[in-house]
This record gives sequence, structure tokens and C-alpha cells, in this order.
Amino acid sequence: MQLQRYAFFALSIGMMLWSGSAFSQEGRTTGLMFLEEDRYRSIPLATPPLLGDLPTDVDLSANFPLPGQQGAQSSCVGWAVANLKAYQEQVERKWGLNSRSHQFSPAYIYNQIKTSQDCRGGSNFEAALNLLRRSGMATLSDFPYDESSCDRLPGQAIVQRSQQFAIADWRRVNVQDETEIKTQIAAGFPILIGMSVDDGFSNLRSGAIYSSRSGNSRGGHAMVGGGFADDSRAF
Repeated sequence: MQLQRYAFFALSIGMMLWSGSAFSQEGRTTGLMFLEEDRYRSIPLATPPLLGDLPTDVDLSANFPLPGQQGAQSSCVGWAVANLKAYQEQVERKWGLNSRSHQFSPAYIYNQIKTSQDCRGGSNFEAALNLLRRSGMATLSDFPYDESSCDRLPGQAIVQRSQQFAIADWRRVNVQDETEIKTQIAAGFPILIGMSVDDGFSNLRSGAIYSSRSGNSRGGHAMVGGGFADDSRAF
């Protein structure tokens, strides 16, 4: 299984998101920068997996590390890509996720692709995934995440060790086709999501479903779609 089967889409339609735990971004940033429409459309589409009847619910979270805190950095793209990579390696290696050497560093991605010298500059999925394809990904044990700093860059030794985790390629999922989105997830391929979020999203609590805009915009936020439930009409 290669990350070329994983893809991302900009969530611009009225789909719902299930929040599995208390979530608050008070005092924290988001950080996703959306691609221009022409550039986004130029990215090749993923091939839909061949499945029979879709299940009514799927939850891939058991193969993800526990969510972390990005803090005041605009590093959500780094977090989403790092956790998707952790999922891939866990599925392939069955090596467990308790060790920091089996988790991946959001800072390795964010510190190399941020768009300003401070930690408030956002980033986009294209830059992150191209870096993952070109240079792989450092583990958290090799390159820890420091909420107070985003200046550190990986040295040659870390870059060399990261190469073993490089991906073959990546693709875009057709956002207009909800069945295709569900099919990718049901086949074991989580999807990177880019979504404009607001106060209502930031104030979600466990079990709540985000179904409409509420309050002020918080900007673009990068996440991973790893499940859906038809009875809740939610991803």
C-alpha cells in the first residue's frame, strides 16, 4: 500500500464532521492555505478502489496515534500529514504507536514549508506531500515538535534516515462524489481534508456534529478523514 492511494480534497460542501473528543482552538491557530482552483484541479485524481456494497459505518482511528496539540503554530498541515503517515506505517508494519520512533514529526514538514519566518505562516497540502515524496518524514524521536519554536531544520543525518519513509506519490479525491470519498475510507485509505472552520467548529465537544457555519471564521484547517457513520450522516 502506497500513499499514492491517499489524497486530499477541499471540503466546500455541506458535509458534516463528527468530533470524537473535546476540541477547542481557543488561543490556537489553524494554518491551511488553500490552493488556487486551477492548480487544485490540475492534480491527478485518485483511482477509486473496487468494492462491493459500502458499509454503513467505518472507523480507522485505531491505527492512528492520539491527536496532539499544535499550539500557537499554524502547523495543522504538518500534523495532518504526519498522522496520516503514522497510519500508513502502522497498517504496513503493525509496529504499534506507543513509541515516538513509530510516530512522525509535524515539525519536519511545517518547519520546511511555512510561508513566513515566524510560526504564524500557513502552508498547503501540495508542498507538504511533495516534501514527503521527495524527502520522506522524520520520526518524533528524531525531530521532536516544539510548540515554542519552528526554526529548527533537519540535518543531513536526519534527512537520510527520513528517506526510508518517502512515499511513491499522492493523488486528489473527487470531492463531488460522496460515494467515492466513502469508498476510499472503507478501503482503508484515509483522506486529508482541507476545510474552512469557524467558532462553531472550534467549540465542538465530544459526540457533537458540525453541520453548519456559526460565528467568526478561523481560516483553513487541515485534518484527516478516517471514518463515516451513515446513521449520524457524518464523517
